[in-house]
Amino acid sequence: MSTVIDERLQDFDFDAVLSNKLPTSAKRAQVDEPLLSDLLALEYTNLGVGTIEAEVTLQAQHCRSSPLGYILHGGASLAMAENIAGFGSMLLCHALGYKNLTPVGVSVTANHISMALYRERLLIKATAIQQGHTLHVWNIDLLHSSNGSLVSSVRVTNALIEPRQPRPKESQA
Repeated sequence: MSTVIDERLQDFDFDAVLSNKLPTSAKRAQVDEPLLSDLLALEYTNLGVGTIEAEVTLQAQHCRSSPLGYILHGGASLAMAENIAGFGSMLLCHALGYKNLTPVGVSVTANHISMALYRERLLIKATAIQQGHTLHVWNIDLLHSSNGSLVSSVRVTNALIEPRQPRPKESQA
């Protein structure tokens, strides 16, 4: 990551979030296998409150076969967009003082405009277009880094949820 563009994020633990090494809780066990966010291999280049830029070089895990060769899988585009929007909502919650809220994706829609090929580099630009107390809406554009043309445009809506209270244990009869 090269640049943090908002002073409200200076105390945010980027390394813990990006390395998936968040504190272990009773409800969340440590995972020894790669998470989807690891497999996506996103490189965050600019992080701000309501704006994120990342880059990715397309690898096998991002692609599907086609008569033209290996091309970016539409589902991988959606996974990248939802991952970035979720991270962006975490940053927004932190900066706006909602540190106890957890963003969860509730809607993802996309328009795939052009193909991207295996080993091609993409630039991903995300902008929060709604920064509410209960919902964040993000626009994420995946662009060819060589010429800036649009590959996919994705809209992600994240709900912000409060921690759940433990359910009372049912008595055993």
